[in-house]
Amino acid sequence: MPQDFKSSLNERINELREEFDCEYQIALNITVQPTNVIQYLPQQSNVKKVLLNMLLDSFVESKNEEQILDSTKLLSQRIEHFIKFSKLKKVSETTTSSALKYRDLLLSQKRTHKTNKSYLAAAYQFFK
Repeated sequence: MPQDFKSSLNERINELREEFDCEYQIALNITVQPTNVIQYLPQQSNVKKVLLNMLLDSFVESKNEEQILDSTKLLSQRIEHFIKFSKLKKVSETTTSSALKYRDLLLSQKRTHKTNKSYLAAAYQFFK
């Protein structure tokens, strides 16, 4: 959208420069260069195409490189818990609302505050 705005603004500026009619002559030696109008292609977002399960696999693989297997397994389980609860398939579907609903679920499941914090931290780390 910003590119469309810039492009249409540049077009309008060029039109106004051509239409401008001053009542008196201005004797300045300033050359006015027309602004370039650039046509931008709409951007395709790859985020819409990324599936959460595929992203989780690559995330866990990356964490395995750190060679902390117990922590990685726990991290993976907690992120899967969020994915299963939210029933989301793609990264682009994830919203703040889904995170807040997940938090409410955790609170209703009567876990300790520390455990809930750990579940939320795992989801945050995954989507960061």
